[in-house]
Amino acid sequence: MNKDLGFDHAILSEYSKHGIYSRIKTVQLLEAAIYNQLESPDKITKDLDHALNTNQLIATLQIVLVSQLMMFLEDVAVFCLSFLNKDWKYYQLLDNKTAEGDLGNAIGGFFKRIESLTAEELRQIMSYMDPDKYNFENNTQKNYLISVMEKNFESTRKFFKKIAVFGDNHHEIFRRYKHAGFPFFLGMKIPDNDVSYKQFDFVTAALVSRLDPSKEAVTIPFSKNVLISYENLNKDIFLFLSSILVNKLICVERNVDAIPPPHMDHFNRKYSKEEIDALKALWTSFEKKCPVPEGNYEDDANLQAAWPFWYVCLDEYSKPCFEE
Repeated sequence: MNKDLGFDHAILSEYSKHGIYSRIKTVQLLEAAIYNQLESPDKITKDLDHALNTNQLIATLQIVLVSQLMMFLEDVAVFCLSFLNKDWKYYQLLDNKTAEGDLGNAIGGFFKRIESLTAEELRQIMSYMDPDKYNFENNTQKNYLISVMEKNFESTRKFFKKIAVFGDNHHEIFRRYKHAGFPFFLGMKIPDNDVSYKQFDFVTAALVSRLDPSKEAVTIPFSKNVLISYENLNKDIFLFLSSILVNKLICVERNVDAIPPPHMDHFNRKYSKEEIDALKALWTSFEKKCPVPEGNYEDDANLQAAWPFWYVCLDEYSKPCFEE
């Protein structure tokens, strides 16, 4: 492998190998905690001195779970923005100003236009080659490539529409969760005459008005079906991100701008046998044309890390302040 890939490659690779699994597993642990509470309502609440009833505890876990999904979605936005800018060194976006201002504005701007991304923009995000700029062995191979890409774009557009709705519906809840004060009314009973929420078990309200807290709230209802929707969204994010990250890493390691769609990632569930065979043949020729450069990988890291004072003086800070 080329020696000058650098530390940016190591960061991207680490997220692809471990960071993405940390994200999906965190959500899965919260899902499991909610299921455990549903199955044994007194298992956790009995240790809370009745400060929270079962519904309030589940509502709390639900808010944390939603917030973790929102952070996962922000990962999607950051990687997509980076790849759209034809720059795989995504870390540079995290603290630097962008064309839209700060990173939060850039992420918000991305989600506002996510459903209108062009085929060319999707191709850049997914690191797919331009069919008109590659020397195919025959037209049949090219046609199969185009067919596969169109299928993948259709699935991606469906996914983007889904996460656009989720992000828009939960942005204010996420903001109120992470920015102090916790202005939530947890696990409230749904009135018997409330037709709109009758299919749910209970509802939580987040106060979101910037002027008068009594004037505006965002609700987040709960049911097992709601929890299933979170599970499926979590898997969708994981599958999409894992695909585009692997594609980009292949590009970086082979020193190319784009690749054919892989025939072994999750998108292949919609491919015909003929399409898979065509992709396999295309990859065989592509790998010969664009081999991985020889050499040993070395990064250029020179991390300057300081010991946080809390841990240096852990014996002192481990003691309680109000129980002595």
